[in-house]
Amino acid sequence: LRRPTRPPAPAEPTDATYSALGLELRTLDETTAGRLNLPATARGVVVVRVDPHSPLATAIRPWDLLNTVGGRPVRTAEEAARALSARVGRGPLDLGLQRWVNGSRQPLTVQIP
Repeated sequence: LRRPTRPPAPAEPTDATYSALGLELRTLDETTAGRLNLPATARGVVVVRVDPHSPLATAIRPWDLLNTVGGRPVRTAEEAARALSARVGRGPLDLGLQRWVNGSRQPLTVQIP
């Protein structure tokens, strides 16, 4: 089996946002998309880091793209962090993500209880 190559870690973002769920988020821009070898059509919010103690640590990985929170699109890290903070503890919440593996997009849905 060939181990998939991981893209280099993004440069330390200046606009990183930390959500209440232990996610460090960054708005996907052209430079970051290029570093992660994502297609130009990729949109969303990059998960830069996941706190290992976060309840999401087993489901979400660095470099996943967060696209929706509770079915609503999120386009910036700040928008995603606000949406997550507003919904934490209010019942189940679905997060729509994309994970890119060897150039292929894998859509994911993660439910927060």
